[in-house]
Amino acid sequence: MPVFFDNIYRRESRFCVIFVSTAYADGMWTQHERRSAVARMMNERGGEYILPIKIDDAELAGVAPTLGYLSIDNYPIDKIAAMLAEKLR
Repeated sequence: MPVFFDNIYRRESRFCVIFVSTAYADGMWTQHERRSAVARMMNERGGEYILPIKIDDAELAGVAPTLGYLSIDNYPIDKIAAMLAEKLR
């Protein structure tokens, strides 16, 4: 299973939307997902592959706090959804 997810997050997906929260930061599978996504982001030299949405104040190991986060504290969820939909077009 780790090889399958690594392939998805490092090679096959167009974007990786991460809902940043304490639960996400602490999850075993989400740590694996994040490592693969960061590896791809580094390979693409910081391209807009990871699209993080902050749910709480959690920080993610390996993901710089200077990355362009959207926060539910600053945008209503319907606005975030619209912004994601526009990005995917």
